[in-house]
Amino acid sequence: MVLQANGELRRTPNVILIMMDSVRRDALSCYGCRQQTSPNIDAFAVQSVVFDDAISTSSWTLPAVASIFTGKYASRHGADDGYNYLNAHHETIAEILARNGYQTAAFCANSNVSIFTGLNRGFEFFNDLHYPNVDTVNKVFKAYAKGMRKVLKRRVKYHETLVLYREAKRWLREKRDPRRPFFMYVHENEAHYPYNPPRQFRREFLRLSAARVRAINQDRELFVAGKVKMTSQDLTNLRLLYHAEIRYLDYRLRQFVDFLKAEGLWDNLLLIITADHGDNFGEHGLIGHGLSLYDSLLKVPLVIYYPGKLSPRRVSGQVQLCDILPTVIDLVDLPHELAKQEWQGRSLVGLARGINLGGEHVAFAEHAMQNLTIFEAKIPNLGDDFYKKYKRATRAVRMDGFKYIWSSNGERELYDLDSDPEEKHNIIGQYPDKARTLQNTLSNWLDSFVPDTYRDSLPEADEVVTQRLRDLGYLE
Repeated sequence: MVLQANGELRRTPNVILIMMDSVRRDALSCYGCRQQTSPNIDAFAVQSVVFDDAISTSSWTLPAVASIFTGKYASRHGADDGYNYLNAHHETIAEILARNGYQTAAFCANSNVSIFTGLNRGFEFFNDLHYPNVDTVNKVFKAYAKGMRKVLKRRVKYHETLVLYREAKRWLREKRDPRRPFFMYVHENEAHYPYNPPRQFRREFLRLSAARVRAINQDRELFVAGKVKMTSQDLTNLRLLYHAEIRYLDYRLRQFVDFLKAEGLWDNLLLIITADHGDNFGEHGLIGHGLSLYDSLLKVPLVIYYPGKLSPRRVSGQVQLCDILPTVIDLVDLPHELAKQEWQGRSLVGLARGINLGGEHVAFAEHAMQNLTIFEAKIPNLGDDFYKKYKRATRAVRMDGFKYIWSSNGERELYDLDSDPEEKHNIIGQYPDKARTLQNTLSNWLDSFVPDTYRDSLPEADEVVTQRLRDLGYLE
């Protein structure tokens, strides 16, 4: 219940937003993956609104999640490469909901969503899963994982997702105020490279010994720089490892849903499942994410469950992650006219209810100037060709079945997504008029708002956060 300005109590839903880091759309079986990667998400999707063409606003975590939290694109909110922080004048979904009576809590396994990036704002309770912040049993799991990292001398994710959901459940049991609705953000990192799923899940997809699995290259920098070669079978095995990770996160998600049902929290719940970006498996000479704006990274799942308010359906229209904030505020029926003037996303409630909103929704994506520090630390003498190709900023626009990519290094790309969904054939030379139209659309969009170029002094990351960013491959 929420107390309104007129003194009346209004029943309002609890809201849970689950972020599956690095999960590309076609990696879920409900979106066409040939392997049975997500049977529990599939069953959940049948009861939900499933958006078939959801596009991220970027190809890495910080700008994408900042877009979800603010309803704005990366240029507008300013959190991207070169400035890894969301400035306080951009109001977040947690701040809006907290201001309207919601109890807010977040559980994050990725330090790109933390106090050090400003994405903790608005959360009354923020658990980054560091050792002091978890219960006694989870401390044992954390200590075991730390020990295994030292023994194996490599990044491992033992029990990380288990700890994440255990902490979320603990908050719901022990700290939730039943007199208030709650907003919970859960950011799981299971599908983020490096991939090392539990053995029983790995064996469902990949019949290789542990030694052969460890021999599969997962170093993005060495592969992209051409220092490590991978065969097509190597890349297939890497993708199968990734699918096993998704099968494991699907299993843990089912356990969390079972918990919500047992606690009586399922019927009055708005639950959103999505991803910040995908991963590459050899497409365009890349593995992992970042470095590009191809659809292998931008096409993500988006599933919304709200029983009694939204009927199950598949929605084919193009939508974006920055549409999530306006959609949530619309569904929980909060006043938002002033905030709406700042948002660049739109509410998807009409589409979710089968209403044709008229016209195509144009999608934009961005990646600021690439930070290549980790490449430079690993690989001396990268060469001019490498810097020309990857030391760049990129922007993309998707419209009328075409996609246009602008790069600050002077390169331009155009793809016919209907006939070439894998973006293998750059047809800009064949359709200069189409490219010009999309370039004008991109330019007009950029002219429609003032980019955030404000740069405040950034908080200094502590040793634990620095280590986690290093584990993720963002620092060396």
